[in-house]
Amino acid sequence: MSAMNNIIELTKYIIYRSDLELIKRKYKLDIEIIDIKKLSDDQFDKIARNILQMYSASRGYLTAVSSLPDEYKAAKIILTDFILGHLEYFYLP
Repeated sequence: MSAMNNIIELTKYIIYRSDLELIKRKYKLDIEIIDIKKLSDDQFDKIARNILQMYSASRGYLTAVSSLPDEYKAAKIILTDFILGHLEYFYLP
């Protein structure tokens, strides 16, 4: 987990495998529920970055240098929740 290179792609995968409604409820985020399968890659990138920024800002996770939302820390926490099963994910048989 210490070698996370592309946090946006990682977050997109978690959003895609989990459910946007579940993420909204779990982290108490004010996000619009949309069908992510109909989005372009650029739109999906913006949504993933927005989720990371909203999560880190709501928890007070800011970068030390610029006081911007710490997206890396937010991605790490969301990934940990995903791995530990706090974010459910389902596959069709």
